[in-house]
Amino acid sequence: MQFQKRSITEGKARILIPKEEKISKKLPVFYNPRMRFTRDLTILFVRQFPGLSICDAMAGSGVRAIRFALECRPKRIVANDINPIAYSLIRQNCELNGISPIIHNENSNSYSLGNNTGKNDDAHTAKKAIEIANTDATLLLLKSSGFDFIDLDVFGSPNFVLDAAVKRIARGGIIAVTATDTAALCGTSPKACRRKYWATPKRDANMHETGLRILIRKVQLIGAQYEKALIPICSYAKEHYMRAFVQCRKGKEAVDAVLKEHKEHNGAGPLWTGSLNDPSLIAKMAAQAKREGKRAGTGESRELSSFLTILREESSLPVVGFHDIHALAKKHRIGSIPRSDAIISRLKKKKHRVAATHFSPTGIRTTANEEEVIRAMKIC
Repeated sequence: MQFQKRSITEGKARILIPKEEKISKKLPVFYNPRMRFTRDLTILFVRQFPGLSICDAMAGSGVRAIRFALECRPKRIVANDINPIAYSLIRQNCELNGISPIIHNENSNSYSLGNNTGKNDDAHTAKKAIEIANTDATLLLLKSSGFDFIDLDVFGSPNFVLDAAVKRIARGGIIAVTATDTAALCGTSPKACRRKYWATPKRDANMHETGLRILIRKVQLIGAQYEKALIPICSYAKEHYMRAFVQCRKGKEAVDAVLKEHKEHNGAGPLWTGSLNDPSLIAKMAAQAKREGKRAGTGESRELSSFLTILREESSLPVVGFHDIHALAKKHRIGSIPRSDAIISRLKKKKHRVAATHFSPTGIRTTANEEEVIRAMKIC
């Protein structure tokens, strides 16, 4: 199939994508510019763990895998897509960026170079190389010897590939899971959530955090049957998707400890009630993003830095859920809503820990209960 292409730049990569301006699943290759933020964050995340063997299981245009090669220090990258058009485009985009596209062989010790590289006859001496595959993501993973980092950037629910990813993640390895079926996870379609995620959602001010915690629990349940504890070390919800990076710890005791954190909360669940982020990791990422944002001076850099700063602050509070000021004002018929900083100041004077939350611009995460927050809202 032939289609018109245009060139764009993202990070250090220059790639070809379909020329059509409107994003649609009907496009021969799916590239969504709105997901640049999560790709930027993923690149920053992976840079904290050099030397990873990486699998981009549903690579699309190949932009994420190419950025891994250009901006991180991986040991190995496999970029796969079941769509033959996407596979061809990944190959072209590799060459466009001076990266050797290597035809992936399920025997991880055997490679054959693509016919169009023309620059390097030895895959093992190529400065930058990506193995490219054109197969089903589940089959690719199951036939592999495993990876340190598996990226599941799916459209909809990741359920269909979770089992294979869990089986092939290395000890200490990380699975990055995206879910875009927010109607199920956030409570618009509760029956779908019960079918897909074995939990009951709740549509309220906390629905995005609830949905993220339901998603994490589902991933953990898949891991539990293989005695793999999957601990979230970076997770968030944004726009139309949820994203969780979970790290594998092997052993029955670790799994049992995870399962103890599966509880119902505020009428929803069961869901993961443990920490959503590793505070030290998020602090490192936030500091690096701030440094790089000052040098780059771009809108994308500033957005990432601001987001990670909020994530760092709220990750230091081991509290499930948050209080949304507008929702509380409506519930308790408070006519004049005080400024958030005034509420936060009053709660801190009462020795409560307080932070903003990325889930809502009008939300605060705090150790104070609802009654105490209401009192702080009424004293203005």
